[in-house]
Amino acid sequence: MSLIRLRKTYIKIIVICMLLWIVCQLLLTNDKSSTKSKASNFQTYLEFKDKISRQKYDVNCRSIFEMDKNEIEKAKSLLGKLKSNSINSLVKILDDKNYIFEQYHCPLFRKIRDYDRFNTTNNHFSLAYSILTYSNTEQFERLLKLIYHPNNIYCIHIDSKSTLEFKQSIKSIVDCFDNIFISSKLEDVFYASFNRLQADINCLNDLFNLDSLILNNENFKNKKNYKWKYFLNFASSEFPLRTNSEIIRILQVYNGSNEIEIIKKFNSARINIKWKVDPNENKLIPTNENKTSVPHGFKIVKGYAYIVASRKFAEYVFYDQKSRDLLEWSKDTWSPDEWYWSTLHYNTKYFSESGFKDIENSDRINTLSRFAGWGGEYKCKGKWRHGVCVFSIEDLPEMITRPHFVANKFLLEYDPISYQCMEEWYLQRETIQTPINMFYYCQFLKTHSSILKCPFGF
Repeated sequence: MSLIRLRKTYIKIIVICMLLWIVCQLLLTNDKSSTKSKASNFQTYLEFKDKISRQKYDVNCRSIFEMDKNEIEKAKSLLGKLKSNSINSLVKILDDKNYIFEQYHCPLFRKIRDYDRFNTTNNHFSLAYSILTYSNTEQFERLLKLIYHPNNIYCIHIDSKSTLEFKQSIKSIVDCFDNIFISSKLEDVFYASFNRLQADINCLNDLFNLDSLILNNENFKNKKNYKWKYFLNFASSEFPLRTNSEIIRILQVYNGSNEIEIIKKFNSARINIKWKVDPNENKLIPTNENKTSVPHGFKIVKGYAYIVASRKFAEYVFYDQKSRDLLEWSKDTWSPDEWYWSTLHYNTKYFSESGFKDIENSDRINTLSRFAGWGGEYKCKGKWRHGVCVFSIEDLPEMITRPHFVANKFLLEYDPISYQCMEEWYLQRETIQTPINMFYYCQFLKTHSSILKCPFGF
């Protein structure tokens, strides 16, 4: 009897040992598999990071901003060498295809590019952006990274004639966010055409109809809507001079006021005759046909194409029939984006809730929405394009002193060193939360706004 018990006990021990051996083997296999998986994930991370990482140039940006002549000359020399080693004097940038990736790479993309750097998602003051772009995904993405905030909402308008590769790259980026979308209607945009204005109007249309688009349009699936308070339109060649938190602090003081330029004297041929598109040249040419009178007696004034506008003003632009009539009338004029916003802002007999008040005996009311180096007004250190300075290294010391919201323009393929330095300056400003001179903004706007809400004593 004792032998039988011993045999049973022996068998149990053998079975237990075998089970323990099997468990150990499974654990070892899982551990190896986990190690391989981690190694594979790390390799994927490195490969993806390398794919979307740009070159960092060996320059001392702080010294450039401080106007150190030696550092400026060093940077200019480096830029000259970069251009001499490339085609057509254009500095090589990342290919658009580098930004085409599957959606499962989105967490990596957001982490590598630091889109989740914000600690708060308190959306008491959201902004709506329209960004027009047509080429150079790298510059678009670098701008987006700077102006991005999870509280805001972004409409991206891609020129309909952009390459398929460019469109796919923008879509890859947009698909990583629930508060960024591509406009539901894309325009063929070219210089001075109505379609330039229509592109912004299309984004306004999407912003005001976003709830419906989320429900009914597959391209807007999983997107979110926010009750934004101000609308800002951008081109991807621009660079922000104020951080998101600074813009909000300024606009809280503005209290519904707009930042829209007013120029009362301009070339009347822009609106007195009809213009048409030359299909061979993709540009506007004048006709011999005169325009009909301006609808509703609007007094036309000129201004900048880029604005900072309250939601109430944007609603007036989009919903009011008189605004729509003026938009329709503008279709065969020259560069209506440079007078449409300004005209609606100026004619307070139809809309006065932005608090605009005219400055008599003044032909121009400036705006802080943009700093642009116009020909005849600014000594450009870079190059000229359509009468506007493309900023370069020697422009930077002045650039960072400007109180404007945005600078127009920078071209990454022309001067990547300046862009790198401006990024460094901006991100440091964002981190440190540099104090801003609110007194300046109050003093500037109170001359032509009646609804400012300046702090006590301003």
